[in-house]
Amino acid sequence: MRSPGICSTPSSAIFYVQATGYQWRALPKDFPPWKQICSNTFARCHQRGVWDTLLTPAGARQGRQAG
Repeated sequence: MRSPGICSTPSSAIFYVQATGYQWRALPKDFPPWKQICSNTFARCHQRGVWDTLLTPAGARQGRQAG
């Protein structure tokens, strides 16, 4: 059983992959199984536009809203 911690959340794993350039299958054992993260969390967030919001700089978002 994994102990809860910063690496136990799917979002932490997604940001880890994005920051390090690791492949999903190469995630350390501290993270949940890669299939769970990739097929569940990442896909749902992508469909809802979460990643566009998170990865767009705040200034660009403000400019779009004002214009």
